Amino acid sequence: MNIHFEDAHRFVVSDFEDNTFNVSGVKPVFELTALATFVLSLARCTYSVLWVYAGRSDVDPESIEITMSWAFDHEPTRFKQIVMDICWPTLPQKKQKVAEKMARHCTIHNTIHNCVEMKTTVRVA
Repeated sequence: MNIHFEDAHRFVVSDFEDNTFNVSGVKPVFELTALATFVLSLARCTYSVLWVYAGRSDVDPESIEITMSWAFDHEPTRFKQIVMDICWPTLPQKKQKVAEKMARHCTIHNTIHNCVEMKTTVRVA
């Protein structure tokens, strides 16, 4: 998988079927922080759903590139907005709306949209 950082809060992901992580970026090279990895997992999960749709629709998913960008809010610090731009040059125009609908239904999309109950505990030995 190729991950190219355009700035600290924006990257393009391509070649999803490659099992290695090839990280590049403009100088200085940005890192896959925990927050960037969270956004990356959203892109990867969305690609997985689109890959299934591609198989059912006889469309090649190899050309998919997903650009992810995000902004933060404070008090509490959290993601304010995550923007996903999916470029799929081999997708026929007539299938665009269905692909958009499918992209919104990956597991992580559904979790973010509907929130998740989270429990945190700290244990000492």
